[in-house]
Amino acid sequence: MSAFPAISSANILAIVASPGQPSAGELHQRFEPHDGSHAGMTIEIRPVTEADLDAIDPRLGSATFFAERRARQRDERGLLLLAWLSGNAVGCVYIAFEEADEAGLREHLPGVPLMHRLLVVSELRNQGIGSSLVTAAEQAVRARGHAQLALGMDIDNFAAERLYLRLGYHQWLHGLLDTYYIVIENGQEVHVPEQCRVLVKTL
Repeated sequence: MSAFPAISSANILAIVASPGQPSAGELHQRFEPHDGSHAGMTIEIRPVTEADLDAIDPRLGSATFFAERRARQRDERGLLLLAWLSGNAVGCVYIAFEEADEAGLREHLPGVPLMHRLLVVSELRNQGIGSSLVTAAEQAVRARGHAQLALGMDIDNFAAERLYLRLGYHQWLHGLLDTYYIVIENGQEVHVPEQCRVLVKTL
């Protein structure tokens, strides 16, 4: 049995940073359910702060990863959003605003932000948190003046594909992308080559 209560979409509150102020919560959006239910506790989505780093569930990633992404956020190269429940960070998504490493992305999607690492702890999946993190990411991207958002997806991750297609993303027309995934070894990021599919949404 989950240690967390069931979540209603009425209880998901997104607090997203405005341009140039990654830690400020100036834009607010409440996600309302179709049935008007207000059951459950509030999920809050907001940018990570330095004080948050020790409270992130290790199932979402290593402390090294989150500290490094927090540093990029501080330099306005990215934005790390966390979903919070009862003082626990239970979901995350990272948006990269800096130039992509992959040549294919630089050629076909120049200047388009990239969404990475959409994760929710296992016992709270399929309750709207992942979709709300994506919506919050899109809100942040629009606030910075961008018209598109893209992401790379594992070739065989069909569950994620269904989610993104439902949210209005589509596959680009340039085939598989040569990229890499990150593992942490001895406290350092190691890039492991792989291929992925690329999905894009016009906001």
